[in-house]
Amino acid sequence: MIVAAKPRISLGCLLLALGTLLAGCGKRGDWIEAIPPRPEFKTGSKALERSVIRAEERVRNGRNPRDSFAEIAALYYSNGYLDEAIEGYQALRLIDHRNARWPHLLGRILSGYGRSELARDLYVEAIGLDSDYEPSQLQLGEVLESSSAYDKAMEVYRSVLSGNAKSKYALLGMSRIMLERSDFVQANALADQALAIDQEFPQAWRVLANIYRRRGDDAALVEATEQRVKGIFVDADDPWYRETLAYCYDPYLLTVAAENSAALNDVESAIRLLKRAVVVAPDDALAHRQLGLSFVSVGNIQEAKAHLEKAVSLDRKDSENWIKLIGFYEKVGLTTDFESALASGLKSCPSSPSLHLRQARLYFSKGEYEKAIGSFQRSIVLRPEEVEAYMDLVVIYFRLGDLESAHEQLENALRVDPNHATALTFLARLAIGEFEREKVDPILDRVMEHESIPKTDKTMLQALYEQRFE
Repeated sequence: MIVAAKPRISLGCLLLALGTLLAGCGKRGDWIEAIPPRPEFKTGSKALERSVIRAEERVRNGRNPRDSFAEIAALYYSNGYLDEAIEGYQALRLIDHRNARWPHLLGRILSGYGRSELARDLYVEAIGLDSDYEPSQLQLGEVLESSSAYDKAMEVYRSVLSGNAKSKYALLGMSRIMLERSDFVQANALADQALAIDQEFPQAWRVLANIYRRRGDDAALVEATEQRVKGIFVDADDPWYRETLAYCYDPYLLTVAAENSAALNDVESAIRLLKRAVVVAPDDALAHRQLGLSFVSVGNIQEAKAHLEKAVSLDRKDSENWIKLIGFYEKVGLTTDFESALASGLKSCPSSPSLHLRQARLYFSKGEYEKAIGSFQRSIVLRPEEVEAYMDLVVIYFRLGDLESAHEQLENALRVDPNHATALTFLARLAIGEFEREKVDPILDRVMEHESIPKTDKTMLQALYEQRFE
């Protein structure tokens, strides 16, 4: 959520408004009088300004002044004009006072300003009007949690779970509270329940990482941290908020919202948001790229190709555009296009380690090992912390029979990641064949203690060890 400067509406006026409900029944005059004063629109916002003017005109002369007024509020909210959005949603809440949507959306804005008490009261109001809308309950729980009202927050989260036993966000909130109370057993159990619903839920892995850090369990901390960074942190879905994005003119905000929708497995919403992004900003390469990837995920090859190619044509210096296009060509078997795009990408982005890695693997697949070695080494120079390039070199050197170079690259890989399972397995196999027993034993011990190395590999290495030394 964008947080603007301090809202124009004063806290005193807002408190007064929160305590008073209009007796009006939503006549046109009420809506006209409540139209927020137009702000000074940012440069490049002519389309937004025109939309606001048209919506204002419909409030004055259209069939449904309430819906047109709601459009004005959504236009301001979704484009970051939060002062005007506050005034708009406050008017909606007071005039259309039986609709839970308005206090909920106003609560979202005020919580972003740090007005927890006001947001709390608005969420309570929204729940009173619609007790089935889970996002209001989750938002209320978070507001209570942030103000250390843990008992009340727990009640709210339990209420959510009574209606939806698979609410991972409610379990997460309860887990955070137990962690704050230093009840590590309960915090761990609740985080595990959330992960049973979504194994890749990064917020739950973050709670577990904090638990393990406080316990001093370094091994578990490393695993939890690795799992945490794999996922995308997204808030629980909020359809009422998401609907306001249909009025957004900011391609970046639309792209971020689409990524959140995709992370929640709502690809349909992601595509809808990205389609709007490329309409309002047809020259935005990021929006085209993300839309292309979304079409890939639903198997729409023609649309995916068009938008990924468009992204490259709009910004040839962004290596990520080339990487995604090349990956798409490879995925759908367009070999000629793949090789052509790879060559063009390297010309446009000669300092991209990922493109050099792609080139190296292409040479490798063709058996052109010397060229592959050169490209892998270039990738390593540009990004020395990437283990994959070292491991690919290991495979090449094994095929060429250059065990000394293979050993060197294994050591390089393990310097980057001392617990890399494949590197340890390769090193143990090489050591058993080439080294003295006293050098082999500590390497094999590391393999046997490694939890991620398959038992079959350990058994194979143990058999080779016994065959040579016993």
